Formats: sequence, structure tokens, C-alpha cells
Amino acid sequence: MKGDAGLDEEDDEKKVNYRLEIYGNDTTFNIPVAIVTGVKNSPYFKQLYQLKTFNEVVDEIYNEVSYIEPWVAGKGLGHPSSAFCLLYKMFLMRLSLKQMKVLLNHQDSPYIRALGFLYLRYGLNPREFWSWFKDYVNDEEEIVPRSNPGGSSITIGRLVRDLMRNTKFYDTMLPRVPATVMQELEKNLRETSKDNDRSEPRRKRSRSPARGRNE
Repeated sequence: MKGDAGLDEEDDEKKVNYRLEIYGNDTTFNIPVAIVTGVKNSPYFKQLYQLKTFNEVVDEIYNEVSYIEPWVAGKGLGHPSSAFCLLYKMFLMRLSLKQMKVLLNHQDSPYIRALGFLYLRYGLNPREFWSWFKDYVNDEEEIVPRSNPGGSSITIGRLVRDLMRNTKFYDTMLPRVPATVMQELEKNLRETSKDNDRSEPRRKRSRSPARGRNE
């Protein structure tokens, strides 16, 4: 028979391996239908079938994602970016609590982290946003969210705040946040955030990101 310590360890193991519950539509995962349709028709997404493990998907994000806009630059609707193809792939895998923490705290690429935050914004119950996002609202790591070469960077903290506050992500709809929840989020942000949202955007740091294969 296990002692109390053994039972606690078993409970902790169950918690970290618990798969995050999808709130809302468990087919589209609350991603706009036009994006989901484009992803399913994407030759790049079909190549992702060969990726079977979480670590393989994380490596793919590291190698292939250099911006987080929903659509491929210059091609527009119907041509989803590698970021959103990989986001949908992760939804199909149904990430665990442990895997999500790996994404949010990953040290190799801000794009790995950003896809974790997007997963939570689309798939999580809005009432759980603050418990997940609160530790990152002032995160100073920089990311270039758009595809234009030499584009301006923002901080991960700014991305997190925008995801909580905004109703759209690059002209595509985000899942609705109830008014009472939004009021609470704004209250928490006012109390916690350094709130540099109105400052001039930073210029992109010198780096040569890999381009997505489908771009």
C-alpha cells in the first residue's frame, strides 16, 4: 500500500497529464471556419500527419514558424500560415497541462510560446484566462507577429494583453468573452500590467527566422 507521499505524487502526475478541456466547439476549436477549411485543404497541413508526438510538433514550430498571422503573406484568404496549421494540429492532439506549460515557458523560440497562448485564447473557457495569463502580462521577450521583413516587434506581454482584450486577431474573430469576465480581466490588468501598449513599437531584432514550407 502506498503511503500518503506516494498518493500525492500520483495525484500530481494525473494533474500534469490531464488534457485541457476544450470550451465550445470541439471540431473547429472556436477558430473561424474559413481558417479551419483552409487548414484542412493545405498541402502543408497534410504533411503534418507524419508528426506523431508533441516534441515533433514543437520542433516543427521552431523550424517553420516565423510569424503568427493567420494567413500566408501575399496570398490572403484560403492560404493559412504554418502557425495556424500547427495550432490546429495541436488542437487535434488535445494538449495536456504539462505540455501547455512547456509551450508557455519554452526558451528556444517566442513563436512556440505564442502558439501556446493562441491555443488557450481559442480553446479555453474565458473564466480561466486570468489564471493562465497573469504570470505573462509583463513578459519582456520580443516577438515579430507579422510577416513583413524588418517588421516591428512587440513583447510577449503585449501579445497576451491583446489576446485577452481584443475581439479580433488580424481581422479574424476571436471567441467572445462575456462582458462580466472582460470587466474582471480589465480590472486585473490595470492592477498588474505595466501597460506599455501605447508606446512606440520596437524594431525587429537582427535574426534570420526560418520560413514556413507552405509559404
